[in-house]
Amino acid sequence: MESNFDIHQWQAKHLTKLLKENTVQESEGYIEVMGPDFDQAIELLQSAWEEWKNGRATEPEDIPQAKQDILDYIASLLQ
Repeated sequence: MESNFDIHQWQAKHLTKLLKENTVQESEGYIEVMGPDFDQAIELLQSAWEEWKNGRATEPEDIPQAKQDILDYIASLLQ
């Protein structure tokens, strides 16, 4: 029996739902009107982050700095 299960798609879907339910801060409405492309990009970012964070080569002490690097990089792109 062939399985069409895609772990990355599953992770993105469930992580997005979990984040929206538990950690999404109220916004001024800008995020909501950015549309499905924005949502898809965030889902891909979350999936890549979780894959890296749970990877065999990732050390727990590296996670906070990696998170800050990502936030700084994104902030620099949005200037």
